Amino acid sequence: MAGLPAGTFALLFDTGFDVGQQLVADPRIRAVGFTGSQRGGTALMKIASERKHPIPVYAEMSSINSVMVFPVALASRAEDIAASLALGAGQFRTNPGLILAVDGKGLETVIARAREMLPETSAQTMLTPSIAKAFGEGVGRLERHAEVCMLAKGKTGGAYDGVVALFQTSAASLLAHHELQEGRGGACRTLQGFRQAGTGVGALRRPAHRRASR
Repeated sequence: MAGLPAGTFALLFDTGFDVGQQLVADPRIRAVGFTGSQRGGTALMKIASERKHPIPVYAEMSSINSVMVFPVALASRAEDIAASLALGAGQFRTNPGLILAVDGKGLETVIARAREMLPETSAQTMLTPSIAKAFGEGVGRLERHAEVCMLAKGKTGGAYDGVVALFQTSAASLLAHHELQEGRGGACRTLQGFRQAGTGVGALRRPAHRRASR
């Protein structure tokens, strides 16, 4: 492999956290790269900082990943936008959990198509049982939240499947309730409509809406 020593690249499987924690604590490891949840990344950062000789952790951790959809896109791509809500079980690292859009006919069309399409959308298998469990719990919290309205939801699946869901809330509620700003790691979107394009910038400036990187 280009003259590199044996074992330079290795793939280790684990159903929990033990292997990752042991690797970060091992004195032979000099730096860590991590992509995953904020909880997991923070735990690894703690282990790395408590070593006799601390090492850097380059972590790309979850966030709600805001996306702003402008009126032209709403008017011309309503079908594509609605269909993309379930793309890849929502597990791409750039998956948008918060959609900001200007109120109007274009947004109404997207919502109408989503309400038609999502109930017919099958659940999709998620990467791990723990991810599926956390996602289901996150969706459940949104369903019970007094400031959130469910617009549409997909078909129920198995224990390890993620069900696509689309919710709606107001700008005031979004900014007032920190729990609405948390990423859920699956095909769950919260939609916020606003009257002018500039109004959504305030929401995008909130730290929780950016990808958390350390």
